[in-house]
Amino acid sequence: MHSALLIDEVLEVILEHCSDWQPEDYRWTLCQVARSCKAWKDPALDRLWKRLAKVDPLLLLLNEQGDGGKPILPHLVSANLHHDGCLIPSHWIDATALQSLDVDVRASSSSPASLARGTNIANLLSHSSIVKLRVRGWMTQALNNTINTLGSSLQSLILHTGKSLTAQTLAAISLFPRMEELNLHASHIEGDSFLESVDSLLAQYNATILPSFPTLHTLRIRGTRSLFCAILTCLPSGTLRSLYLETEDPEQGVATWKPTFDLLVSKTSDSLIEFTLDQILEPEEMDAILSLNTERASDADTHIASALDTLRPLRGLKALKKFTVDGMILPEFTDKDLEELAKWWPNLEHLDLGTLPGVLEHGGAEAEKWKPKVTVKALEVLAKCCPDLRSLTLPLDICENSSELSKTCHNQNNDAVIQQRTLTRLLVGYKAVSEDKDSEVIPAFVRTALRLFPEIQEIECTSLDRSVSVDVALEVSLKEHGLRVGTLDGFANGR
Repeated sequence: MHSALLIDEVLEVILEHCSDWQPEDYRWTLCQVARSCKAWKDPALDRLWKRLAKVDPLLLLLNEQGDGGKPILPHLVSANLHHDGCLIPSHWIDATALQSLDVDVRASSSSPASLARGTNIANLLSHSSIVKLRVRGWMTQALNNTINTLGSSLQSLILHTGKSLTAQTLAAISLFPRMEELNLHASHIEGDSFLESVDSLLAQYNATILPSFPTLHTLRIRGTRSLFCAILTCLPSGTLRSLYLETEDPEQGVATWKPTFDLLVSKTSDSLIEFTLDQILEPEEMDAILSLNTERASDADTHIASALDTLRPLRGLKALKKFTVDGMILPEFTDKDLEELAKWWPNLEHLDLGTLPGVLEHGGAEAEKWKPKVTVKALEVLAKCCPDLRSLTLPLDICENSSELSKTCHNQNNDAVIQQRTLTRLLVGYKAVSEDKDSEVIPAFVRTALRLFPEIQEIECTSLDRSVSVDVALEVSLKEHGLRVGTLDGFANGR
């Protein structure tokens, strides 16, 4: 046997490479590897214990230790329980010591299996002072009820539980005094239902008002705009710092979003640092929106609001440093739009407007017509107006104005060219013309970007057909040694 195979790190790479095999085959292989060589025993067994099909082997191993009635794992503070692992015997863990629990019921609907797992987890949590909880899969009513009682200790909660999350549980969570981070999938809960449940709780406490989400600073929610607005209504001003809003509502435009954005600004104008807006659409919903936009564009009497018009209420977010739009249909910006947006948030550190819209993957006439409206001139504007920008992602026409700006930068000395020295990562989505044309345009674009952002480390240009990635730090290092990398033009082609 080659001596390299005795090195743990080499063996780990080999075992990891095989980890996508069928679970039964992988476990059998790990057993054989553990028996083959003393040097391989521990790495193979470590992986095997992490992939047990059921808890029976552990029960056999630890059965004698559990006979005394004392917890087998009395000092365990963190546990991941997946599938039948949710049926862990109660005497294994001292629940009062448990701080973090990750539960995956592995069921998307009510069933005898999910009922048994949920009931056991509910029993475990009922004796705990847990700080961090993550639940995926169907929640039983018992588990809903138990979560309602964790307010005295819980600080971080993730519930990806589909329609099993009740409005009553969400209302109870809103009153948790120490809750700092909340991540929910709650598309089935309407805002009115949530507010009614909050009022019902207040009545139970004989109180007219109790602080809702008093310490919440990070919120990630998949839900309707009505639910989000209801949560904002309850939220105290000046506490929320990070927001990820994921909505499945197909409606777009100024009238649709303005009430939501106005309310958001009124609550978080001085506190919100990160904001991500994600819109998920079904293919038929996306087709309907594209068809409507085409009809409006052909009607000379119809005013089509720009993406900037929709986002304009957000200019009141004075502390914003990270803004991301991640939707199936990306908003269309122009150079002028980005100039105004940069003036709203001069302290931006991360700006992500997406690369390629989802429409390209569906093909058809809309995909053929798509072309970014933002040109290379926008980079010059952002270099000037956003001195703290560290990463930038946007759809970009790398051909339009590229040659003109490149010549301007080349003819000026470095002192005359606007240079921004904090950006290290640039990702652009572009519409490919041909491989020959791209091989001319992309290097020219990269040189222009480097003149504007001399500290950049990574540039990636993505089209529907291919991705071109440039590791600038590697390029510089190789050139210093007289070497080249990638394609004939010196750039990696992403293949």
